[in-house]
Amino acid sequence: MIEAIIGFVGTILGVVLTLAYQWFTFRLQRKDQFRLAALDKRLEEHQEAFTLWRDLFSLVHNKEERTDKVLECQDWWFKNCLYLDPKARSAFRDAFISAWEYDGKDKEMVKHAWPKILGAGDIIAAAVDLPAIGDMQDKLEEIGEKRR
Repeated sequence: MIEAIIGFVGTILGVVLTLAYQWFTFRLQRKDQFRLAALDKRLEEHQEAFTLWRDLFSLVHNKEERTDKVLECQDWWFKNCLYLDPKARSAFRDAFISAWEYDGKDKEMVKHAWPKILGAGDIIAAAVDLPAIGDMQDKLEEIGEKRR
């Protein structure tokens, strides 16, 4: 009788552990799927932020056109900022705010605003620091050689 009870408890414990393991792995897989799904969107939005920043940078000395571009950047930022890496998000916002305030005649303003406007592009690009295709191919070949 005791052997039957021990067997039954063991079976129940096995089922509980199996279900807990399956639940845990399901959660991990789901999280990975979400990350992969968001990866494309994040890359797309970083590219869009970089394009808007480049347009803004090219218009920094044209007040009328710059103002329109700043408003476009602000509108885009409100709609898409959560897709950006935190540093890119902050740099993009700082760039369009600094461009809004920019006055090339005010040397103090230039000293304060210009680094924020200029530096945003590199920060946005670094946020999606993708390996070169050749680097990826080298890694894949290296992994393949290790498995052989």
